[in-house]
Amino acid sequence: MSTEANAYVSAPARGEPGKRLTILSIDGGGVRGIIPSTILECLESALRELDGESAALADYFDVVAGTSTGGLVTAMLTVPGDPDKTRPKFSAKQITETYLTDANTIFPPVNWGPLGKCLPGWLTGFLAVLQKPKYDGKGLEKVIEAKVGSNVHLSETLTNVVIPSFDVTKQEPVFFNNLDAKRDPTLDPPIAKVARGTSAAPTYLPAVQFSTDPKTTYNLVDGGVFCNNPTHVAIVQAMKEVTTGTDYSQIMTSWDGYKNLLVLSLGTGEKTVHYSAAKVAKWGIVDWFIDRQEGSTPMIDIFSNGSADMVDYNVSVIFNGQDCGPENYLRIQARDLKGHTAMDDGSPANMMFLQKLATALLDEKAQARNPVTGEWFLLEKTNREYLMIFAKELSKERARRAPSKP
Repeated sequence: MSTEANAYVSAPARGEPGKRLTILSIDGGGVRGIIPSTILECLESALRELDGESAALADYFDVVAGTSTGGLVTAMLTVPGDPDKTRPKFSAKQITETYLTDANTIFPPVNWGPLGKCLPGWLTGFLAVLQKPKYDGKGLEKVIEAKVGSNVHLSETLTNVVIPSFDVTKQEPVFFNNLDAKRDPTLDPPIAKVARGTSAAPTYLPAVQFSTDPKTTYNLVDGGVFCNNPTHVAIVQAMKEVTTGTDYSQIMTSWDGYKNLLVLSLGTGEKTVHYSAAKVAKWGIVDWFIDRQEGSTPMIDIFSNGSADMVDYNVSVIFNGQDCGPENYLRIQARDLKGHTAMDDGSPANMMFLQKLATALLDEKAQARNPVTGEWFLLEKTNREYLMIFAKELSKERARRAPSKP
């Protein structure tokens, strides 16, 4: 390990198998959700090699959290697909296939007619923003209803889910989760509504309103406006359940630190566009939302990257402070995306590019943060190797919890 990382802890997974809470977290990022879904394919394949072909990701995680596109992945991983409502409807591979086939339905190409061929890309982007929003949301609603259905409620997911959104009327976050939904019918909307609400990215998709009873109405936009990386939200949800002695008491009777967590956090890639103060000092409101040279949305990129990195840094420091390395907290994120990074480019060429990028990312060296400087450095193993270690820990966790046979 490099000397600049000498403050970083690298150790076998800690905690007692059978007594550790398991958490999966998936960032927001539009069509780039195909990156974490491809990584989850790899994990699910490993679990099936260990435990049999019927193994599904919902069997292994106590909490699955997702924001925006991560919320859609969360819903698809956990909605039941059999009459007994005991097995998931989708495998990770099927979720990846959904991105490949339906991304263009969610974000249909904007047709400017013959005029569009004459306009530069930045101008069509600017005009699209003026449409307020760029898409009407019907394509997304069509895909969500086709995949998760309109009648499956949040309380019916196969494991606890946490899906953030933001209520613009109350001006406060909303954390939809399965356990609260089971306790209170007013907190139990159809999961299709939740998936649509967490995906309502400002400027891209319309806000969503729905009610669960006459007194409970939600007015939602994308959870990514405050929580693009929901890892710590999921951890806090698990801690809350343990400390209040409710649903996780059979696994963990009291909170004993982060070493009793297995956390897999998946990003959707970060854009490597760099700006100088001299450049942005001249920007007005239009420039902050449309970079004419890069064809990007700087304000949204900054919010998404900044909030996701802040969560990762804080979680990394906490785990490292309890002598836990990537075997307990594994963050996989593409940090040098170049080109093909627009969150709404659902073209077949872009989707195939992102899928290949995710596959290549698995065989790159994993990265971690120096807890003192916050800087990134390379670890000894690849992301795929750490993912295989994680799969073995998940398998051990599940086996230890299984009731013993007489």
